[in-house]
Amino acid sequence: MHQNDIARHAVVGPRRAIDAAPIRCTGQPRRAINPPNTVTALGVTRAAGAVAAGVALTASLGFGGATPAAAMAGGGGSSSSTPAASSASASHGDDSSEERPVLRFDDENDDVAVLQRALDDAGHPLPDTGWFGPMTQNAVKAYQAENGIPTTGVVAELTWGSLAENGHLGGSADGSDDSGSDDAGNTTTASGGGSSQNASGDAQAAIAFAEEQLGDSYGYGGTGPDTWDCSGLTQAALGAAGVDIPRMSQDQATGGQQVSQSDMQPGDLVIYYSGASHVGIYVGDGQIIHASRPGVPVEYASVDEMPIHSVVRYL
Repeated sequence: MHQNDIARHAVVGPRRAIDAAPIRCTGQPRRAINPPNTVTALGVTRAAGAVAAGVALTASLGFGGATPAAAMAGGGGSSSSTPAASSASASHGDDSSEERPVLRFDDENDDVAVLQRALDDAGHPLPDTGWFGPMTQNAVKAYQAENGIPTTGVVAELTWGSLAENGHLGGSADGSDDSGSDDAGNTTTASGGGSSQNASGDAQAAIAFAEEQLGDSYGYGGTGPDTWDCSGLTQAALGAAGVDIPRMSQDQATGGQQVSQSDMQPGDLVIYYSGASHVGIYVGDGQIIHASRPGVPVEYASVDEMPIHSVVRYL
């Protein structure tokens, strides 16, 4: 074979290998082999032979020490992240979170209830149903818009982080306990006094009614006899003691006599979250009875399990 034919074979062979190699998507058009590079390679080939042509072609195309086919396929030499690889590892939309779950429309779990309480605390009134429905989605978008977060309606790292930073995920932003001051400036703690045995007659009647409902199911808007929401239960309990109170927890929070947490007595209503979106009846010994969320029956809970908004006495 003539020397020039050998040179052309040496150049064309690698080019065919390049054409057959798999393409790694980098978001840029595939680079064509410029004829000047080929001419340069042929010139080198005539001077130094077919082996030098392959080396010259490799160098002129910028593949370093790897063969063209290996370089195009990702083999040999050092590699760097491509835009595609970077975008695959980057978050999309509202950043995902490893610490808290991503929540979307129609999710139903305890984390949704936590989200609803946080949004309520942030000024977007919501019942803590545990279901991510239209009301919750609208509240999420409104909160995101207010805080410079993309209004995706999906709750992930950016939204969770903002809620935590703004102190809406329970307790104080620095993780301290719920001790503080009431509106009158009196020091308060989350613990109350008394026990159900020492309660007044009316309070005992209300507590006894609430205890009879233990194990009943939660249902948003429930007013009995076997399904309750938080304020439906407290309204019925105080009704059993002969006291008529408003239906909604926000309204229950504004009636009666406001008392400090340290003065809490059995039969008092304990209102939770800054939006007054939850309520339970204090039964003494640091416990309340409440209807909390879907899937959880009426039950006892620690009085300081949630951030306390106020304590109201009707009895």
